[in-house]
Amino acid sequence: MNIAPETMRRLAFTKYLHASAEQQSRAPGLRNSASLLEFHDAVEMFLLLANEHMNTGLPARATFEQYWAPLSEKLGAALPKQTAMRRLNDARVSLKHRGQLPSAADVSLYRETCSEFFALATPLIFGIEFSAISLAAFVEPHRARVFLQAAASCHASGDKQGSAENFAMAFDALLKHYTDHDPLEMGRQSPYDFGRDLRFARFSSSRRGDDRALEDFSRAVIESIEPMRRSLKILALGLDYRSYSRFKWLTPIVHTFAAGNTSVEWNRLSPEDIDDVSLDFCESFVVDSALRLASVDA
Repeated sequence: MNIAPETMRRLAFTKYLHASAEQQSRAPGLRNSASLLEFHDAVEMFLLLANEHMNTGLPARATFEQYWAPLSEKLGAALPKQTAMRRLNDARVSLKHRGQLPSAADVSLYRETCSEFFALATPLIFGIEFSAISLAAFVEPHRARVFLQAAASCHASGDKQGSAENFAMAFDALLKHYTDHDPLEMGRQSPYDFGRDLRFARFSSSRRGDDRALEDFSRAVIESIEPMRRSLKILALGLDYRSYSRFKWLTPIVHTFAAGNTSVEWNRLSPEDIDDVSLDFCESFVVDSALRLASVDA
């Protein structure tokens, strides 16, 4: 089934809203409750787009309840999770118009049912898997976007290790784009360059007996300084450090060599431990970071 580029872009935004709601739903307190509104927005946007895509003739001012029947008629079968989505709509009305906060258990249930709804309904209506919808269209630079598209393709095909590795490469490309050059292109040192990169530094000693001790000391200093330099960049760029810490734990280390080539190394988490929720978070983190960093070039 052919999908118009604008439809894919709106589908991607729906997926972004859902990913944002998922993150909020795992937070404590009021953010947990507020996720209910984003879950509902994501589902409603999806249903509106689905009706447009299938030319159901939906009225311009349709209510949430009216979205379902035209789609079911076109499909020749009922859309999945309709009863659960009605409960979500009722909970949204209670929260927004009556101030009734949902319990954490209720929010957890809505998170699960929304994920199931998108996973089941997307291939029925659009002919693609929900996991195959890429958020890469919102990402600059091009190199980061290419890695992000590769990550989404790997995720859709079940290659979770390849997906996580490409997410790591996408974020590395994103970070390098904004920290390795002057954003104003005036030939100046980047304001996000915190000291010299010491990874390829070489030390020598005039006293042969001190060579091993000096080498051990210099390696320890470099191993301490490099993570601090990277952390300073994350904070200076205005990215969320706690989210970055989680992303760093879930993805492999990206090594850049003196010749400019790169490789990845898994030494924090085993690739077998990566699940779909973790990959959804990684994608959302890279996209969120790209949107925040876009202001650097504005």
